[in-house]
Amino acid sequence: MNQFAENITLNTKGKLNEEDELPTESSLRGVMRRFYNAWERHYNLEMPLDIKRSMAPYIQGLLAEQLGLKDLHKD
Repeated sequence: MNQFAENITLNTKGKLNEEDELPTESSLRGVMRRFYNAWERHYNLEMPLDIKRSMAPYIQGLLAEQLGLKDLHKD
């Protein structure tokens, strides 16, 4: 999942961060939530909760540090 999140980050154009056009931490978390829900509906299986819950700290911590993600919010 970590590599998937990194791939989504590098291939998603952010709207709020005009400098490097990367998505924000919160928008990336939203993309991941939509992916989990779509995957669960498609395969009719439940993704393990520990995998879902491990992604938010990864996105806000290590991935944000490596790629320079910002936590911007629309005013």
